[in-house]
Amino acid sequence: MRLGFLAGSSAWLGQLEKLRLPYNVGVPTQLIAGKLLEHHEVLLKQAQQIKLDRADLYGQMGEVRGVQVYASEANFLLFRVANAAKVFTGLKQRGVLIKNLDGGHPMLKDCLRVTVGTREENEKFIAALKETIIQNAQG
Repeated sequence: MRLGFLAGSSAWLGQLEKLRLPYNVGVPTQLIAGKLLEHHEVLLKQAQQIKLDRADLYGQMGEVRGVQVYASEANFLLFRVANAAKVFTGLKQRGVLIKNLDGGHPMLKDCLRVTVGTREENEKFIAALKETIIQNAQG
């Protein structure tokens, strides 16, 4: 399930409202969102943990030879590696599934995207990334 919101100038929002489908947010999503908002402090705590984990993951990725990681304020990190398709496959074979953005746009050549996970998930990702890059370098 996904739920998002859009903020902006009333002129822009008025134009975008013309494109919105009626009933674009289903009842289950609305009910879940209502419950989540009742626990705002939990959401804030989770967001803070994601920020800490993202900073840690960013630092670890920056230390991996051959990885160019880009700063992010989101819950994911974009990074570039040689032979992104091979790295993606190698990660998948090691039980780590991320998003392959290579080929989606010329500026995303050899780019992959990893979502910030739990500390254990991030550690598994880093280990798998290192193993995959080493294996690819050996041929």
